Amino acid sequence: MKIASRLGRNIFGLGALQGINLAVTFLTLPYLTRVLGLEAWGEIVFVLLIVNYGIWIINWGFYLGATQRIAACRDNKHLVSKIACEVWLAQWLLTIVSIFILSLYIALIAEQKMQPLYIAGLTILIGNLLTPLWFLHGLEKVWEASFVMLLAKVVILPFIFITIDTSEDTSLYLQLNGIGSIAVGMACLFWMYKKAFFVWSMPSIRNTLRVIREDAPIFLTSMIANLTTSIIPTSIGILSSPSDLGLFNIADRIKGVAITIFHPVVHALYPRMAYLFSANKLEAVKLLRLSGMVIFLASLSVSITLFLYAPELVSILGGIKFEGAVPLLRVLALVPLASTVSAFIIHQVIIPLQEKRFYLISSIMIFVTTLILVYPSIEYFGIRGAAMTMLMTELLGCFFLIFSTWLLRESIGR
Repeated sequence: MKIASRLGRNIFGLGALQGINLAVTFLTLPYLTRVLGLEAWGEIVFVLLIVNYGIWIINWGFYLGATQRIAACRDNKHLVSKIACEVWLAQWLLTIVSIFILSLYIALIAEQKMQPLYIAGLTILIGNLLTPLWFLHGLEKVWEASFVMLLAKVVILPFIFITIDTSEDTSLYLQLNGIGSIAVGMACLFWMYKKAFFVWSMPSIRNTLRVIREDAPIFLTSMIANLTTSIIPTSIGILSSPSDLGLFNIADRIKGVAITIFHPVVHALYPRMAYLFSANKLEAVKLLRLSGMVIFLASLSVSITLFLYAPELVSILGGIKFEGAVPLLRVLALVPLASTVSAFIIHQVIIPLQEKRFYLISSIMIFVTTLILVYPSIEYFGIRGAAMTMLMTELLGCFFLIFSTWLLRESIGR
């Protein structure tokens, strides 16, 4: 009963936070797109794409690997503390590597006018390090983790409206994001210290490197998936103009918001399924069937809504200058359905059952297909071709993961 109430609290709490998060998005994005303009917004999008590569290195495979290990032994404070200390020290080492690589990019490759934007983006990497959300997820404190992420957006909200008022404020916008994430990260660490969730002890370098090596397969798989997601907008930024990237980003943002609607359920279920598959497989199967049906029907409804109301959504978030994003959003309307089903299978079946090879194969398949199609699709069909490529690869990955679930039917339980 206690476990069920905790899961329900996580889902309800995450749903409420997601609603607030959407409200913050609908407050800030329309303001920023109108004040900064199409080209400046496209520049911000491209810088954040590059900075995200550094964030992926810092996060490594810990958001799946470390979360699962902590969830499996969450009642043993000694083991939880050992894992937490090793993983966080590993993140410190990876942050140094990430900042070094991004600094080389700024000095040797980035355009001079864009360098201040990238330098401002370095603060975002530090904020990411100071917020060990993988640890909170492992303890099934998913609500608290999402609150921390939301707080990082809320604290900078008034400063955005006060200080951002021209297209010259792109660097300032990135600085605000970085400073906000650092402040909230420090508050999160202080809260974890006061609650004594784990006891700090300096891990050995050998154990720290072992943790990095242990989660390397998940990192490679996740990196392939992340590259697949980012390669299309990055290619638009390189092959086309900031304005085209701005249009694509608005459609992609709306699609992304639709996907995040289901994060409360998927994220709350992941540590629970990791625990149940090791402790009570019968209960795991019951929960899997019920949640799978609900998520499928809900995500299908959202995809239909995106297609029907694309003009209104683009008008609200982007304004008249972004009306070219409407046909892109209609192409991407099915992506929330495919992406949510894929995420559900990965987090509730593939990872809890330790069948990571299917996740890896799926990610490689989508990455290679995207890599092959992205250049000719943009070259011959422009940004609409890029949207079509994203949809096709998402559907391909979803169908493969459904097939993988069928292959694992004996392990799951009929």
